[in-house]
Amino acid sequence: ASMSKSVVDLLRRGLGYEGVVLVDDMEMGAIADVEEAAVCSINAGVDLLLVCHSENKQIASIEAIVRGVKQGIIPFDRVQEAAARVQHLVETYASVIRRDNTLKIV
Repeated sequence: ASMSKSVVDLLRRGLGYEGVVLVDDMEMGAIADVEEAAVCSINAGVDLLLVCHSENKQIASIEAIVRGVKQGIIPFDRVQEAAARVQHLVETYASVIRRDNTLKIV
């Protein structure tokens, strides 16, 4: 479901969900090519990806998404849309209350 546009469309259009769509850890074994899956997931409408085990796969996934935007595979508007949802989530549930300007979840 992490790469399924129809599932995200059901959430957004069918159920009216406007929040962040995130997927569980993409390294759990069901996906062979995490980097390709990252690109497909963003294109499907997922806003936030979890790549939890390998720093190399995290970096490779980020690079694949950047490359996808540069090559026109992922529309830049799609990335901006995802970033705006994540930013709204942070602004809703976190506040800067420490002197060192780090976020504390409240």
